[in-house]
Amino acid sequence: MITNPLHYIYPIHRPESDGDKPYVSGSGILFEIGGYKLLISAAHVFDQEDETIYFSKDTILVQATAVVHSTPKPDNDRTKDKIDIAIMRLPDEVVANLDPSLKFLSPSDLDVADLNGPNKKYAFTGYPGTKAKTNFALKKIKAVSFEYSLTPVPTGKFEAAGWNVGLHVIGEFDRENMAYADGKRITAPQPNGISGGPVWVKHPPYSEYKLVGLGIDWDEKNSMMVGVRIGAALSMIQHAFPNIAHLLTGSPHIIITIPK
Repeated sequence: MITNPLHYIYPIHRPESDGDKPYVSGSGILFEIGGYKLLISAAHVFDQEDETIYFSKDTILVQATAVVHSTPKPDNDRTKDKIDIAIMRLPDEVVANLDPSLKFLSPSDLDVADLNGPNKKYAFTGYPGTKAKTNFALKKIKAVSFEYSLTPVPTGKFEAAGWNVGLHVIGEFDRENMAYADGKRITAPQPNGISGGPVWVKHPPYSEYKLVGLGIDWDEKNSMMVGVRIGAALSMIQHAFPNIAHLLTGSPHIIITIPK
């Protein structure tokens, strides 16, 4: 049972396009299966010519390399990618230095059978870039996690916006009219940086979380946050890591084709 979803999110840092100063480029989901410790995120988070990835140890940034398995870009255009998933096996040195408060999800923490509908909340979680504090001189960065608790978008509305009810999970997002759990109204931080972070479903009384997807887009025009369902990521894991594919059989995954 998960009651604090922020223990399972990891900030991803990349260098700025005009230099090596790191910034929070996205978020990732910590997931373990068959002894493989994986980071699941959005593919567009890694779409840079510079392949440098920074992992944080406390607030110190440590450069590391890892093989990233990403969905292909349709017509070499990531904006046309409605799946937008990247998966990597975390290097041993990164796992060894993870903050002790961080935990890895297991298959039992997922809800691959979730369907769009009322009487639930979707929590989009991650590390908004606007809340990060960076000390470039000391090469330190402090990323702050955030939860956006949203009402599901009616199926007809998000299909009209070009999203797929079987593939996507979507929440209503009016950034200037959000509220804390105590009802206090706030303007939520811009969600840039939460791409790749976990999307959870919460049922009344909204105290327990199950993972249903990962965030891939802020559809500002239609006031929506968009996630891709976790079944698509599980199918990618089966493809990228055949040695553990059998551990994910028997679940209603969304099957997608990913070129080698």
